Amino acid sequence: NQDMEARKILFCPSCGASLDRVVVEKQKVEGAEKVFCPGCQKQVPISKIFQSGKKDMTPKFFISYAPEDVAHKNDLFKGLKVLNWKDDVEVWENEQIGAGAEIDKTVKEQLAAADIIVLLVSIDFLASSYIREVEFARAMERHDKGEALIIPVIVRDCMWDISPIGKLSCLPKDGVPVEDYPKKDKAWTEVVRKISEQLKVKFGWGT
Repeated sequence: NQDMEARKILFCPSCGASLDRVVVEKQKVEGAEKVFCPGCQKQVPISKIFQSGKKDMTPKFFISYAPEDVAHKNDLFKGLKVLNWKDDVEVWENEQIGAGAEIDKTVKEQLAAADIIVLLVSIDFLASSYIREVEFARAMERHDKGEALIIPVIVRDCMWDISPIGKLSCLPKDGVPVEDYPKKDKAWTEVVRKISEQLKVKFGWGT
């Protein structure tokens, strides 16, 4: 996907969020000295925007989940880390927020920098105002613009199909909740395998 590749190799020098190469280059040609970064919500000098090396080309994951589903988050986190045996991936979830950091600001910066946003969908996920109004809203905005890929994973039975998530392709197969699998390891293996296929198609990962 050349459009996705173009977007993910330019990064904000302030927050590390990915920037749209087409927009940056157009403004540079027009003589602009700065460009707006959606991550840190400010104008940044075009001269300081850098082209990444191998480390920055690594696909970046953002895991969106309700606190009640932390066990599922941990299972997914371990599954995604296994992918590093084949090629590099970076995984971010809110337990990585350091002491004293501004939680809302950090979450928004990481959302802006993510290539893949995984939603762990449950009744608690759907009932969370913060997830709906901040994390999901921003994720859908980037997904609709082609700046990031949303992958919903149904972890517990809920009415996810009446939400906008119902319009997206969900995992596991047929939207069967992870908790309904007799062996959860089998469910997570299926989920991570399908995610790795998307990584290969959209980002050339593992090739």
